[in-house]
Amino acid sequence: MRRGRPETGALPLGALLEGALSAPVKQGLSLADLTLKWESVAGPFAAKSRPLRVEGDLLVVIVESPALAQRFRIQSGGMARKIKEGWGLPVKGLRIIVGPVLKKRKKPPPRFQNAFQFTREELAAAKRRIAPFVRDETISSALARLLAVYGRRFGGTSPGDGIDRSTKE
Repeated sequence: MRRGRPETGALPLGALLEGALSAPVKQGLSLADLTLKWESVAGPFAAKSRPLRVEGDLLVVIVESPALAQRFRIQSGGMARKIKEGWGLPVKGLRIIVGPVLKKRKKPPPRFQNAFQFTREELAAAKRRIAPFVRDETISSALARLLAVYGRRFGGTSPGDGIDRSTKE
């Protein structure tokens, strides 16, 4: 007898998860997917609206203006049908509220794109400065890179400048 995969074939992961998830979790995942694909339901008004939650048999949608709320109320039957067919959410209509719609945040560009670029000469100078204090090559290299970045970032000054290194015991 052979062990391993059953001869009938493997079940899709979705089918396995279908039985393992509770109804509220399935509904939450469907709502999250609907939110990501909201444009396919709301069309050109997707940027000015967003689904919030399911309350009973109504999908609560927030929109930016009263005029848009009226438009959604008129189209709510068709939208609810599309949502029920596409996402399996048990909605028969929409409940529209007017308020601020949170926009998708764009990832800000890195603040210091060139902060970690330094020349070989800067790195060699930093290694010479570190060499008398650190014998381990890995630590010495890491500290030299840090010192070169610090020098580039703060204009040539180095940490510890102006500190009296004489030992007085």
